[in-house]
Amino acid sequence: MMDCSADKCSDAFDIKQFKSSDDGQIDRELRQKNIDVISINRERLRVDNLVTHCWTGDRIVLCKKFDKPLSRFLTIGKYTARVYHFGQLKDTDMFLCNKCQLKGHNIHNCPNEWKCRLCNQNGHKMLESSFFCKKNSEKQSETEGEEQQETTIAIDEVNAKYEESQQNETPIENDKKGRKQNF
Repeated sequence: MMDCSADKCSDAFDIKQFKSSDDGQIDRELRQKNIDVISINRERLRVDNLVTHCWTGDRIVLCKKFDKPLSRFLTIGKYTARVYHFGQLKDTDMFLCNKCQLKGHNIHNCPNEWKCRLCNQNGHKMLESSFFCKKNSEKQSETEGEEQQETTIAIDEVNAKYEESQQNETPIENDKKGRKQNF
């Protein structure tokens, strides 16, 4: 089906998109990445193993072999597409484990012990680091002092306003208030 002589060996990959880009946009984007596109085919929806006349939005791109593998996600126009092809790096090769700070796996299947992000030592988490605890206690004491000072200022302002309002009232108004309270 494909001509696979040494010069013309081609490769195919699948582009999956939730919303569809124009074929011309896909072609331009791939050519900017130095990929020689032979054809772009739209994938059709299959129901009960029968092909319908509905397009899924996915594309199957036939192209000449390329040296450098594409990343798993590719931005085409305003859409982000998932790209699958032979020889592509796995997602786990790109991610950094949050537990041991090594590439190639994630926290759920990490065989190593915890490594602190602050001091780079094994055996404890960042939250358990003495350096982190010192910083937090300093910040907490600073914020507590600021909150206490703000509270004192607010209470002083309320007291000053209350005293001012008491001085501005006439004795008749105070007498009326007293009578209303008795009834």
